[in-house]
Amino acid sequence: MDTETQEDNKEINQIESTILKNNFSGIIDAALVFFFCLAILYALPLSFTTKLESPITPGLYIFIAFAVYRLISLLAFKQTVGMKISKAKLLNGELEILSTKENIFAAFFILINGVDYYEKE
Repeated sequence: MDTETQEDNKEINQIESTILKNNFSGIIDAALVFFFCLAILYALPLSFTTKLESPITPGLYIFIAFAVYRLISLLAFKQTVGMKISKAKLLNGELEILSTKENIFAAFFILINGVDYYEKE
């Protein structure tokens, strides 16, 4: 079987992931980032953590950490830990792996060019 036929078969076997699976992967990722941020805050001295509260609210640090986590995960591994566990992946409208530009936008939940979550049939 040539590579073009294999790619066609791979595309046919992809179906759009359910909203439940998408949310489950997001919850796993959010919990991972939240607990990682808490672990860092508990490891830092109290004098340093009190300085963090002044310009930015603590919740904003978690949102920034979540965006950075998604950006690094999508650029380096093409999926996050939550997506790996729920067996979902991001593909564009042609069911192809995302380009760097699409990955950057997807890290901040801006799904362009038909980007959506997919899973194997």
